[in-house]
Amino acid sequence: PFGPRLNENSLQKQLQQVEERLIVLNEEMKKNGEKESTKGKKGNVEDDENAENKENNGSSNSSEGGVQNEEEEEEEDDENQRKQQAQADAIMEDLKLRSYYHETLEFVGDLERGIDVMCKLLGSSNNSDVLESIKFFVAAKSFGIQGAEKGLKKMLMLLSCGEAPV
Repeated sequence: PFGPRLNENSLQKQLQQVEERLIVLNEEMKKNGEKESTKGKKGNVEDDENAENKENNGSSNSSEGGVQNEEEEEEEDDENQRKQQAQADAIMEDLKLRSYYHETLEFVGDLERGIDVMCKLLGSSNNSDVLESIKFFVAAKSFGIQGAEKGLKKMLMLLSCGEAPV
C-alpha cells in the first residue's frame, strides 16, 4: 500500500506541469537574451561617446568614477551569467524530467497492454506460466496498474478450483 503508483493520469499531469515550466523558462531565456543584445548595443554607443570625449579632452578617462562603473558592469555581467546558467540548468533538468515522464507513460501503457496476455497465461497448462502471471498481477495491483483487477478476479477463480500448484 505504500509503494509507488504508476497512475497514468497523475503522470500525465506531472508531465504537463514540466512542459508548462519549460515554456516559461524558455520565454525568460529569450527575454534575457534580448536584454543582453540591447545592452550590448548601448555599450557600443557609450564606448563611442567615451572615445569622442577622449579626443576632445586629450586625455583618457581613468577617473575613479570610470573604474567604479567598469567594476559594477563586470559584477552585473557576472550576475547575469549566473542567472542564465541557473536557467539553463533548470531547463536541462526539466528536459530530463519530461523524457522520464514520456518513458514512464510508455512503460505503463506496455504493462496495461500486457494484462490480456497475462490473463491468457493464467489459463495455461504449464504451472510456471500460471505462477509467474500470478506474481505479475500481484505486482501490477500494488503499483496501481489499470486492469490488474481483471487478472486478480481470474486468479481468484483459479484458487477456488483447488489446483495443487496454485
